[in-house]
Amino acid sequence: MEMNWTTVPFVAAAMVMPYFPVTSTTGRAVSSSYRRMVPKDAVYLKDDSDWWSPASREGADLTAEEEDLFEDLRSKKPIPRDLGKFSILGVRLNSHEGDDWLREIEPGLGKTKIVERGDGAAGRSQLCYKSPAGSGNVKLIFEHNEIFYSYYLFDDGHEWKGVEYCAESSKVTTTLATSSGLKLGMTEAETESVLGGPTYARGNIRWYRFEGHRFATDLPDQPEDWVISGTLELRFSNSRLMYLAVSRSEVS
Repeated sequence: MEMNWTTVPFVAAAMVMPYFPVTSTTGRAVSSSYRRMVPKDAVYLKDDSDWWSPASREGADLTAEEEDLFEDLRSKKPIPRDLGKFSILGVRLNSHEGDDWLREIEPGLGKTKIVERGDGAAGRSQLCYKSPAGSGNVKLIFEHNEIFYSYYLFDDGHEWKGVEYCAESSKVTTTLATSSGLKLGMTEAETESVLGGPTYARGNIRWYRFEGHRFATDLPDQPEDWVISGTLELRFSNSRLMYLAVSRSEVS
């Protein structure tokens, strides 16, 4: 039965959770004036109906209750973890340059359109795949914006503008799993056997914050501490995992 995600208890702070303001450990803040060059063969949609992407909520006003929740989420200490364990179909959320990362995915999953949405901090590029007709309603979507490289894996949910650009792939199935073993349909206990307890929980949603460090030595005697931040968001319906979002960023 198709799941209507609009019926799931869901707050604005949950939508923006992966998009914490990121500042530089060396004092250099990430620019908010980012503008992406849209590839000629991409489709640009002036639209925010992509409910599964936190960027669709970028810039939205939060209520006082949502602000409190957002601050509570920010205050939780991230867990040291290698985000490489959450690659999917061999695609890692490494630092790449823009749409080149999306184009690198296509040889393994098939050619499709890059969909561009939004501007500035809300601008995002997306590459969508879906399970073949008659074998479920699973979507696997890769996305990048100024800071974050992400993917979303979910089953059912209401449609959005641009879903027609999702390409069928025989590799997108109901049994598709991350390299660590996370897959749709798992119980909360099963996900915790992989991830441990969540950083924060509310209703049917669980969030995990991870962090790591990489020291770059591009300049002699001037090593830089690059902070690798990651988030996982899990949404459950009828006690089963129906939505998984994984995001990664890396800044100095």
